[in-house]
Amino acid sequence: SKIDSSPSISDNGIIYIGSNEGILYALDSNLSKEEARDKEKLLKWKYIIGSLIHSTPSIGHDGTIYVGAKDGNLYALNPDGELKWSYDTGDSITSSATISADGTILVGSWNGKLYALNPDGTLKWEYVLEKPILSSPAIDSQGNVYVGCTDWKFYAFGKGGE
Repeated sequence: SKIDSSPSISDNGIIYIGSNEGILYALDSNLSKEEARDKEKLLKWKYIIGSLIHSTPSIGHDGTIYVGAKDGNLYALNPDGELKWSYDTGDSITSSATISADGTILVGSWNGKLYALNPDGTLKWEYVLEKPILSSPAIDSQGNVYVGCTDWKFYAFGKGGE
C-alpha cells in the first residue's frame, strides 16, 4: 500500500497509519525484529475506510483514534479497531485532527470550514473560512484555537469558536 501520511504511536506502542488505498492500520511496535517479520503478529487490526487517507491519525485521551479521509469524513475508532462514529464534513480532510484538553476534536476541511466536535461525534461549533483548510489546528493552554488557511491568512479563535 502506498502511504503518504505520517504514523502516530499510542502510549502502549501501537502504530496507527493510513494508506492511499483507504485502510487504517494498527501495528504492534512492541515486537522483536523476529516477531515483526510475522505479518499476522505485526498487524493488530485494519479498518477499511475505502477513501484515500492523507492525514496523520490523532489519538484521543481515551485512546480513540481519529483520522480524516478524502471522502470528507472524520472517523473515530476504538483502540480495538471498531468504528465509534464518523462525521461528514462534505469535503476532503487532509489535515490531522487536534484534541483539546476537554476532549473537543478540531479538524479543518477542504470546504473551508473548521469543525469542533464533541467526543461523541456531535457538532459543537463550526466556523466558515471559505477557502480550503489544509493545515492542522493548534490549541494553546487557554483553549484558543489557531489554524492557517489557503486564503493566506492565519486565524485565531476563542475556546467556543468566536
